[in-house]
Amino acid sequence: MPSDSYHSWITGICVLPGQVLVVDREHKKVILLDQQCQVSHCGVSDYPMGMCEITSSEVAVTVNRCVQFITVTQSQLVTGRKLQFQHRCYGIAIHKGDLFICSGNALFKVLIEWKNDPSTV
Repeated sequence: MPSDSYHSWITGICVLPGQVLVVDREHKKVILLDQQCQVSHCGVSDYPMGMCEITSSEVAVTVNRCVQFITVTQSQLVTGRKLQFQHRCYGIAIHKGDLFICSGNALFKVLIEWKNDPSTV
């Protein structure tokens, strides 16, 4: 982003309908680019690492020892609920409703009550 005084360190990317989201670890933020190349962003509490699509308007981002859920609403990023863990969270993926997180030396399958809709965590 133009206001950032040093280089970005992009560690994750996710494509939603008509939008691209990137994780900028260096600046502790998630950046949204829409089809008109408009940019918005939201900060996170620590250095983010990975990201995956939860729904067509929501992503999950690994941030130190937690997973931060972020929703795209009218081309803006809105932080939502957060899951805390005892271990570090780096990579993240979702498969058939199951959330997987890697910590650097272990893989965790996170059991979450999705209630048929992963956006209701």
